[in-house]
Amino acid sequence: MIEENKDCEFCKIDNGNYLFSRDCCCARFIEHIPTKTLRVAWMNRWLTQFGEERTEHIKQLVQEVWDAHRQEALRKRI
Repeated sequence: MIEENKDCEFCKIDNGNYLFSRDCCCARFIEHIPTKTLRVAWMNRWLTQFGEERTEHIKQLVQEVWDAHRQEALRKRI
């Protein structure tokens, strides 16, 4: 779970509803997109829409989620 989304009612439920004015919801949305092509397309759209600073923050949140998934997968292998 992303640190920011502890207080986000949408992220707590994680039922497919997103509030795109919140970075945590944007990162959760990207996390659920199945293909890299679509993830990159959304990030490029947000770069234009939100600007570089906010998009970089969303990328950082997504990276944290993927790192956590990777660590969990490695623990299960052992």
